[in-house]
Amino acid sequence: MTATVKKLISLVLFFIAIGYVVATDADMSTKVVDDDIGNVDGFVGAGETFYLQQVLPKLSENGCVKCHARGYMRPTMSYQSMLSRLAIGDSAENNAVIYKIANVRSFAPEIPNHPGGQRCATIDAEPCKSIRQWWQIEFGQQRTDK
Repeated sequence: MTATVKKLISLVLFFIAIGYVVATDADMSTKVVDDDIGNVDGFVGAGETFYLQQVLPKLSENGCVKCHARGYMRPTMSYQSMLSRLAIGDSAENNAVIYKIANVRSFAPEIPNHPGGQRCATIDAEPCKSIRQWWQIEFGQQRTDK
């Protein structure tokens, strides 16, 4: 195979990889968010902003990216992926994310609910504290008004 053909194949594979990343990274695209009273909040909603500025750095500091980097283990640490798990539950303390990382409802202490181990000493410690605040931003008003 000539050097030109090898370069062409490498270039094609590069563009395929970039296309895959762009196509699967919909949660990073800009969007207009409409809140409950009809106000447009620019490109990103308050919940996503809080997640990106407060929650994601705490998860990263805690070592979560070691296992939950893109393509390694579900859920990814993208906003949309984490939001879908945060929505499983009915309060800031009772949701799938808190259950996993705080090791709530494990069968036994030596068999953690989260294969990566207990990531929060208590639900008041980071990153659980920030995740609970994020839940309030995303769902607090709707779920407390039942």
